[in-house]
Amino acid sequence: MRATVLRQAPAAGRHVLALLSVVVLVSGLVTLGGSQPASAAKLPLRQVDWRAVLKSDPKITIDPDAYKLPGGDYPFITVDATGGPEETLSGYALADDVVYGDFDGNGAEEAVLPVDSGGTGGTLGFLLYREADPAPQLVLAGTGYKMGFSAEGNRLVITEPYYVGFEANCCPSAIVRTSNTLQGGKLVALTSETSPNDVQEPTVWSFYAALGDKRFDEAYQFLSPAQQASNPFDRWKAGYADTQSIEVETAPGATPNEVQIKLTSVDSKPGGGTVTRRFTGTWTLIWNADQKRWLLDKASIRPA
Repeated sequence: MRATVLRQAPAAGRHVLALLSVVVLVSGLVTLGGSQPASAAKLPLRQVDWRAVLKSDPKITIDPDAYKLPGGDYPFITVDATGGPEETLSGYALADDVVYGDFDGNGAEEAVLPVDSGGTGGTLGFLLYREADPAPQLVLAGTGYKMGFSAEGNRLVITEPYYVGFEANCCPSAIVRTSNTLQGGKLVALTSETSPNDVQEPTVWSFYAALGDKRFDEAYQFLSPAQQASNPFDRWKAGYADTQSIEVETAPGATPNEVQIKLTSVDSKPGGGTVTRRFTGTWTLIWNADQKRWLLDKASIRPA
C-alpha cells in the first residue's frame, strides 16, 4: 500500500483557498435565504411621513369626502379599536402632533398619533406605531374622551377627564393622569393620579336640582359619608315628603371648599295649600379621592 504524501500549499495558495472558502460560505447563505436582498434599515419614526403611512396602512380607512379641519390637512380615519371601550375609532389623525418615546424600553422609539373629534369631544383616541420594515407597524388603536398625551422617560402619560354625570362637558369633576408602559401589544398602567377640578358650586347646585326633581337616590350620593351616617336615607328622604319644589342660588364662599347658598322651597301645608320658605347659609365640601368627586359635608343653613 502506497502512502499518500500531503504537501502544504504555498502561502499565496492558502490565501486563495481561504477566499474561495468565504465565497462558497457566503454563496451558501444567499441560497438558503433566497435571492431577495437584505432588508433595509428601519426608518426612525421621527423621519416618517405620517400622512403617507396612514394612506398606505391597510388597517386604516380614510374618508376622502370628510370635512377638512381649518387648522391643517388631517385625514379623517376609521380603524378597529384594540384598546378602549369603543369597537372602532374614527376622527382626524393629528399627524403634526405626534408624541414620541421608547415606551417598551427596547431602545427604539414608538409614536402616538392623537385622533381628534374635530369638535367639543376633543381627542377621542390614538394610534400607536412601532418601527418596522418597510413601514411603521400599527400596534394598537385606543379610545377615550378629551385625551391628552405626553412622554415622560419610558412612560406614555395619558390624561382624561372624569365625569360623575351631572357636570357640563367643559367641566369634569376631576382629571385622571395615568402612566403607562408598552408590553407586547398592550398598554399597561403603572400609576394613576386624580386631580380635582373646581366644580364645588356645580356640585351643590346639582344636589338641589336632584332634590327638586325627587331623584332622591341620586341626591343622596352627593352627601359625604359623615352626612349619610348622621342622616340615614329613609329618614332623610322623609324630610322632603311635603316639598313641591326647591330653587337654589350659589356663590363662592370664604374658602375654595365653601359654597354660599340661597334656598327657596315650596312645601305643602297639612290643611291644604302651600307655604314658601327661604333659607341662606353655607355648605362645606370635601374631596373624596375614591369616588373622584366633591361631596357635601357640613351645612350651616338658617331661615332667611
